[in-house]
Amino acid sequence: MANKTTPRQEFPTHGLMPRGETQAAEFVRKYPQYDGRGVVAAVLDTGIDPGAKGLQVTSEGKRKVVDYIDCTGSGDVELSDVCAEELTLKGASGRTLRLNAEWKNPTGEWRVGAKRLSRLLPGEVWMSVSAERSQRFRKNAQQLTDAVLAKK
Repeated sequence: MANKTTPRQEFPTHGLMPRGETQAAEFVRKYPQYDGRGVVAAVLDTGIDPGAKGLQVTSEGKRKVVDYIDCTGSGDVELSDVCAEELTLKGASGRTLRLNAEWKNPTGEWRVGAKRLSRLLPGEVWMSVSAERSQRFRKNAQQLTDAVLAKK
């Protein structure tokens, strides 16, 4: 006798997003092309799951999350010395970073810091991101190899 298992159902999102009350569903029906095409948004949050189903691809098939910077853990990222006058900072690689003169900072002090993404993400999320990066690297390496071999 085979062991039958019940397939896992999708998480019930009904009621979590009040589309009727906010008239979002009606808006999308009336303006289907107003779905964020061509828009880049920055989200400052305590952490998102870039592997979440709704964060994968846009209506045009493009990747939704183009970068991931977690703003949690205030104070656990070593910062460079203060840059107050020249609008240039020295990055971790030693490279000089030029700041946009139009950026306004009330303190006039600028710093730069970095932390490995693997230190910020939960283990399972990091494994997913890492696997995706490895797959993309292998695909790009194969395409490069194929292109070089095709020229011979």
